[in-house]
Amino acid sequence: MASFLTVDFLFCALAVLAGACVQGASGIGFALFAAPIVALRLPELVPGPMIVLGGAVSLLAALREYRQIDFRTTGLALTGRLPGSVAAGLVVGLLPRSAFAVIFAALILAAVALSLVGWRVRAN
Repeated sequence: MASFLTVDFLFCALAVLAGACVQGASGIGFALFAAPIVALRLPELVPGPMIVLGGAVSLLAALREYRQIDFRTTGLALTGRLPGSVAAGLVVGLLPRSAFAVIFAALILAAVALSLVGWRVRAN
């Protein structure tokens, strides 16, 4: 238990708490906020534990807002997300840590750039 009482771990816990609050208030932001901070301080917690925490935050939001869920659309989204997540997990597991760090940083920067230029995915 003593290994969890480090400055880095507490800093990451605060980043996760803040990311969860942003996600709960706006519906987006946990991974964009918490994951890069955690990756800088405790890279061994990325991606596995952060994916689990992100899933827990999403599940709690879904339980809170279950009346607002369009289950037909959700089913269609999960049809593509589940195999994509498995493939991504395999790729991440096979990549060396240094390559993963570069790809992870590039994807975060790409997401920020797309957000800044106003790119939106149209639901159909």
